[in-house]
Amino acid sequence: MKNARLRSAAAALGICVICAVFLSSLACSLPWREYPVSSAVSGRLVLDGGPVDRGRVRLQVRSVDNATLGAHVEHALPADGGFFFEPLKLRVAGKEYGKKYVLLLYWIDGDDAATLWRADYSRFELGGPIELSCKLDRADTQGPPCLFVGNANDQPWLLAAGRNDYRTLCRSCHGEDGRGGGPNAGSLSHPPPDLTRIAARRGGVFPYDEIATWIDGRSANEAALGVHFESRQMPVWGLRLSEQYVPGGFTEARIRNRIDILVEYLDTLQQP
Repeated sequence: MKNARLRSAAAALGICVICAVFLSSLACSLPWREYPVSSAVSGRLVLDGGPVDRGRVRLQVRSVDNATLGAHVEHALPADGGFFFEPLKLRVAGKEYGKKYVLLLYWIDGDDAATLWRADYSRFELGGPIELSCKLDRADTQGPPCLFVGNANDQPWLLAAGRNDYRTLCRSCHGEDGRGGGPNAGSLSHPPPDLTRIAARRGGVFPYDEIATWIDGRSANEAALGVHFESRQMPVWGLRLSEQYVPGGFTEARIRNRIDILVEYLDTLQQP
């Protein structure tokens, strides 16, 4: 009798668990809840060393998989050129919740406009607040106007994107750890440099724009970098990456953005 009651109680509990799971999955599949699909974004926009106090900045998020799913917010720039955006939220069905999103930051002033910054990520790769330093006069060869400021280790989306491109573009020569022991290193006329010591070789300063320009390679100032173009062993990644995109107005911005994120990842590899 006791065993029968136990079996009955266990069966009832099992039914309750099944019902709870079903109701939970049903709730997650209904697009009536708003979810944050970006981190907070802040920064300051400058030109020629002074704040940009005209125009407005727009933060836009959109789903890679669903063209109808997106949102944007705009703010006029104050006198100090600063901006701050709360995390953007979308009414997302459960099946959309963890998919890929693109976060874009623009500056708009009448007929003038510029793509300041871009991030590609999964909802599950979001990190803490994102702080940007934005210079409208940053050289086109160096990348988009805005750079991430802070510890890249706190941004899973950035680490994931940088690591993926590092493994695709760099690992065969520089090795998984960046120290130069990749499987193709022995076939080079000169050993590949240890990428974990870039800052150490420059007095503890990581030369961000210099490295971005050299990786791109299409208009590198060889004299400034101390390397002659004909002796370059590394592929001209600006050209290689351009082959992955359909020619258009956003091609250059996407190439430079990918190089920026790769350089951010290299910064996380630095050793004293």
